[in-house]
Amino acid sequence: MYFYVRGSINNGGVEVGSEDYIQPLNRLLEIQDKVKHVHNILERRYPVTIAEGGHFHIYDVLSDHGKYEFIKSAPCPFLIPVGVRAAFPLDCYDNKMSAIVTSDVFDAREGFVTILHEFVHCAQVMDCEAELKGQLTIAQEYSKKKDYMWEINHPFPYDNQEFAELYAQYLAALLELNRAEVTGIRGQFEHILSIIDIEYLLWQEWKEGLARFIENKINQCLGFKENHNGRESPFSRVSFYESGSLFISLMEKCNSSIICDMKGLFYEMRKSIFSDCIS
Repeated sequence: MYFYVRGSINNGGVEVGSEDYIQPLNRLLEIQDKVKHVHNILERRYPVTIAEGGHFHIYDVLSDHGKYEFIKSAPCPFLIPVGVRAAFPLDCYDNKMSAIVTSDVFDAREGFVTILHEFVHCAQVMDCEAELKGQLTIAQEYSKKKDYMWEINHPFPYDNQEFAELYAQYLAALLELNRAEVTGIRGQFEHILSIIDIEYLLWQEWKEGLARFIENKINQCLGFKENHNGRESPFSRVSFYESGSLFISLMEKCNSSIICDMKGLFYEMRKSIFSDCIS
């Protein structure tokens, strides 16, 4: 547990500890500086928002001294349960992308890596996510329904026996670094899955796979245990985080520069899973 000096201000009648999270957030900056060589995304600073007591407490790096400062507090527009780790734009802060966490993220040193994982998602949204999503049938279909939670809720057929068996083979080939077999298996997904479901797998492998890939690079750098959740059956959305990370790692071995081009990485991943894809 990290302890720090409490200061307080009054924001709309709500007592807010303006200095509560300054110390751990500046420790985050120290860690980020230590690992920023891992990926160019980590060169950037992003706001960090602590969701607590029905409010967002927003911190950002604004001044020349390059440290986190308390910016403001604002009511949460929806329920944020304890344990949330997310990244999304804040209406109350000029729609800036922010890592959104609850204060328990600071209870263990690995929490700093979790925030850096969310910084990857901030970068994806700011750089190219909307453009790439716009090319996906799945995103277009859910947009028509005004369903913007599809990335979490899409009913992928994880328990389909044919898929589960093929996906298990895919993970095994990734772990064996068998590029030829990996390529062959990725090409088979379109024979057993709908286009919508293939796109869902692809999107999760790119979006969450890249974040986990960078997360584990950071873990290696810091001597922390790597995150491989989702590797074992029964498979779930989190399994795609793992296969995406492993696939990106395999791609890096062939082309070390590809991981620094988020858009180019997506197109290469798409080409490897759709046989008729040219882009």
